[in-house]
Amino acid sequence: MEEQEVAQMEILFRTAFYLAKRGRPFTDFPGLLELQECNGLAHVGETYRNDKHAKAFAMYIFESMFAEVKSAVDQAKFFCILSDGSTDSANVQEEIVYIQVLENFRPVTKFVGLKPVEKADAESITRADPGYGGRFGSNRLERQTGCCRCGRG
Repeated sequence: MEEQEVAQMEILFRTAFYLAKRGRPFTDFPGLLELQECNGLAHVGETYRNDKHAKAFAMYIFESMFAEVKSAVDQAKFFCILSDGSTDSANVQEEIVYIQVLENFRPVTKFVGLKPVEKADAESITRADPGYGGRFGSNRLERQTGCCRCGRG
């Protein structure tokens, strides 16, 4: 890939990451690219200028970030799952999940994900178990030292 193409891809990925991090719809992607071009950033072409590609870029970023978290869990002798409920600006109940591991004898907390739940009670939260647990391998329960779920219920 040439240097100019790499620079264009960086703009596309950063813009998709911005949308995902801010909880903005991916349909904002083309407009943000247009704004960036008006402000003098490099033209990124027409090929990836849509919400479907923005979602794909965000998923690649998530998979890359999750691979780092999974690697930390794989290397840890023990780990702990932490979760807590929150309500977003649209009044949607969500469960946020973190993993805590020891790195160089210091506890390190890493973001795993956010998942909507039906309602903020113990049964719904447990049922939702943000689905990330299975992605850490079949022996995870042998190494899991704790699970802390805060909230009402």
